[in-house]
Amino acid sequence: MSYEELQKILLKDEYIDISFKRYLAFKETNLYDESYKIEILSRLNSFLKGQEINEYTVLDIVKKIQKENPSAGSFVHWSNTEDLVKYTEARPAEVSVLMNQLFQSPLSIEDRVEVFREKGKAYNPNISLGAPLFGYLFAAVDFTKYPLYKQEVFTDLKKTYGIELKLGTVGNNYETFLSVCEIALQHLKATYPDLTIIDIQDFFFCSTHYKQIIVETAVHYLHGLATELSKFMNQPALILEAIRKLDSNTLSSLREQYRNQEKVNLIRFLVLDKIIESDSISIAEMEDIKNQVKVKYETNILQSWNNFTILFQLYYANKKQKVQEEQRKIHETIRQMQEFANMNFIDKKVLNGFNWNQHFGCSECWLAVYEKGHASHRTAAQFFVSIDEKGIRYGLLYGDQHPNRGQSDFDFESNIESFIYEDFHQKMVRVLEEFKKDTPTTIQYWTIGAGEDAKYLDDFLSSNVISIGWRDLGNLKQYKNTGEIMDKFNELSADEIRRSNDANTCNDFTNSMNIGDLVFIKKGTKQVLAVAEIESEYQYDALRQPHPNFREVKWVAVHKHLLIKGELPTKTLTNITPYPDLVQEMLGFYKTNLEISVETWIELLQNEAIFKEKDLVYLHKMFELGGEAKATELAAALGKHSSSFNTPIVQLAKRVYEATDIPPIKREDGTNCFWCVLFEGEYEENQHFTWRLKPNLKEAIAATHVDSSIVELESYTKEDFLKEVFIKEKEYDTITNLLNYKKNIILQGPPGVGKTFVSKRLAYSLMGVKDDNRVEMVQFHQNYAYEDFVMGFRPDEHGFSLQFGIFYDFCQRALENPEKDYYFIIDEINRGNLSKVFGELFMLIERDKRDEFVTMGYSKDKFTVPSNVYLIGTMNTADRSLAQLEVALRRRFAFVTLIPAFNEKWKLTIQDSGISDQMVARILFAVNKINKEINGDFQLGSGYAIGHSFFTSKPENMDENTWYEGILTFEIQPLLEEYFFDRPEMVKSLIEGI
Repeated sequence: MSYEELQKILLKDEYIDISFKRYLAFKETNLYDESYKIEILSRLNSFLKGQEINEYTVLDIVKKIQKENPSAGSFVHWSNTEDLVKYTEARPAEVSVLMNQLFQSPLSIEDRVEVFREKGKAYNPNISLGAPLFGYLFAAVDFTKYPLYKQEVFTDLKKTYGIELKLGTVGNNYETFLSVCEIALQHLKATYPDLTIIDIQDFFFCSTHYKQIIVETAVHYLHGLATELSKFMNQPALILEAIRKLDSNTLSSLREQYRNQEKVNLIRFLVLDKIIESDSISIAEMEDIKNQVKVKYETNILQSWNNFTILFQLYYANKKQKVQEEQRKIHETIRQMQEFANMNFIDKKVLNGFNWNQHFGCSECWLAVYEKGHASHRTAAQFFVSIDEKGIRYGLLYGDQHPNRGQSDFDFESNIESFIYEDFHQKMVRVLEEFKKDTPTTIQYWTIGAGEDAKYLDDFLSSNVISIGWRDLGNLKQYKNTGEIMDKFNELSADEIRRSNDANTCNDFTNSMNIGDLVFIKKGTKQVLAVAEIESEYQYDALRQPHPNFREVKWVAVHKHLLIKGELPTKTLTNITPYPDLVQEMLGFYKTNLEISVETWIELLQNEAIFKEKDLVYLHKMFELGGEAKATELAAALGKHSSSFNTPIVQLAKRVYEATDIPPIKREDGTNCFWCVLFEGEYEENQHFTWRLKPNLKEAIAATHVDSSIVELESYTKEDFLKEVFIKEKEYDTITNLLNYKKNIILQGPPGVGKTFVSKRLAYSLMGVKDDNRVEMVQFHQNYAYEDFVMGFRPDEHGFSLQFGIFYDFCQRALENPEKDYYFIIDEINRGNLSKVFGELFMLIERDKRDEFVTMGYSKDKFTVPSNVYLIGTMNTADRSLAQLEVALRRRFAFVTLIPAFNEKWKLTIQDSGISDQMVARILFAVNKINKEINGDFQLGSGYAIGHSFFTSKPENMDENTWYEGILTFEIQPLLEEYFFDRPEMVKSLIEGI
């Protein structure tokens, strides 16, 4: 990224000025503790001033630099300076030349650093020479020109200012950071002329590390935007002018986004087109555009819209991400307050920017922090923050579905300049006791057995559940209390003691455990095997093995430990919350005081002597997989064998232990657990083992990983589609044109023509990438209901709460990202009652009703199906329930019929998979014989034909005759028996001879 591009991003608004003022105010408090930097660097600058660097002086110089590196708040990890000293001791002449080149060469900073690193690596490939070291060396020479460097600071700055840069070389990273500092210095010196680079570095460090500056800046920035939006709401001409002033690239990108759209989006396109073509637009001209579009439609498409709400998305498009980032900082700060250490908060949810009101736009943004165990913030007590043009409200609020709804305890500050973090923090602490009265989410601690000799532990781990048996009791929710369960046991057992214990276990498992509780898996009375967090309510599945009664869990850690002091209960399930000593002993197994800090991990990750390139490959891949992966999953993602990670992980762990001087974690038998410093989980010789990155290591990798926003998705084009799918280009063009026009299509056809396969790849090809975040798939069935699909009241631990369904949430995601298309695939669409499932949205899915709002029956909120949502249904024409639904579907969907494609493309594909020409001929003979009979049958017809996907892929290492006979006998013959249920002789004649 060029200097000019960086400058444009950094100075695009007043954020840097707001943040710097808050930084200056923070420096005046007794919390500021960064003055040591200038003291140390001043000594080094004086020491090096006029100092000749040669082979006789260089070692003393390097040792001086090493000695001045502070032990607390270090400029660079000690291993970097230690390696530099060793390098200098071995090759003083070489290092002296490199140091002189580093400080005096006319080459770019990046080139100077990389030359130094190249020579160092030639001396010792394991030497650690990271960007923080070079930042320290440069600042040691002249701290007024060169900043110190911290990777986590640079990463946070990129997030804060929206700088989309991949990590580069060590030299490139430092040079880019230097450019950022120089741009900020040049800008701020206009107001503060005495500033130097070290002031800017200190500003950036403090503004990314101290909560006081982070929160105060975020609130100030959001209030400024709220004030601006409030003016826009009252004077739409102002927002129109603000849009006109957007840079040309942004305007052009927005125009392309709204091209070929309808209704309000067409108005937006024409407004942008007018601005781009003539560099001006007035409210009167906008009214003309609105009238020009409005007359095209029979209904009043602008009933829910005004000029501000039409224009809001255009103005907010490049501010939405920034608003979310500032809200995230406030949300995270509340969750991490020291007084809230034992709270079990939901992470990063309920950040509602200025588009929270159905994306019409407003002048208020708000966020809510609440505990796990609630269906949503609406049922919870919450730490609430609201910012609008009037000021900021913060404190305690009860959700609108909470028994205490309407009650709140807020502080309000109208003068944002007077808002300070200390007041904010104290208020949140003051309402904590009231917040805690919302008792259903108080964490409880449980022990549960995994059967005799822990025989069910593998099922627990592989299924991410805990479970209990007593299958003969049926669904435990049918019993109101322990007494009823005991009565049922009376029919099954005469053992009264067993009956009492088991009844309590069943009742507690069903009714007393809460989402967010911690449960320890035990073996006997002395051994703890694992600890998990409960993530679901009680569930029952009569067919589930080995147990029908279960709850979903998230594994916190999987380690075996022997109790030293306490003893575990013998009951299958016990609430041990009343026994704090036992709880603390077990928690102690999984919470060590020897955790490596995030900052230290970052330093270690940059040390190539510790983290080899091959280590970074699998760790970053694991990070991309969510921070955890089974060995087989990681192996598949990297094209390796699952056992190939064992030795490198142990070797890496040993290097980490050596570098940090922390003692290795011990197993219960006293042996060292090397991998435990990197991961949570347990090594087992089976496929159930999951590696989980340590939280601090995961955060450190996040700081050095390529930003997720700029990770490239796998491309998928029309050409890719045509390679994979057995249809012709003309048919593809017809299908895509229909979908773009109609918004809703149904792919219908007989079994085996690949309807589901085609639907997902059709979506990929239209998006141009394989982005599964924008594709959702469900399968309808007879019991599928509005409450599953849109919204409805569902039971939870508080009674009933309004919960949103999968399609409602999907539409919300599409509304939040109007620049992207979203594809919702409904498999077996004819098996559901569409009018019942869609409810009032059944009207809104029609092409000409998109972006029109209706009031939802349950929530009473306005809602719409946006025009960037496309529905793809699949329908089996051999399904006998089709006829009664066809009329209801026809108006809202375009129907595309897929037919069996035993064509040349199919033939080449299966031949490439190893199928012989003789087998291809046999398949074609069989299919032609069967389909000829089906097509000509008066009761059946082409809608019942056998499709090509039955014979598309043969498993490796399977004999082709075995494969063919298996499909014929176990897939096609049962289908024919269903077709000709009243004519078994026909099935026999069709199967014979093929």
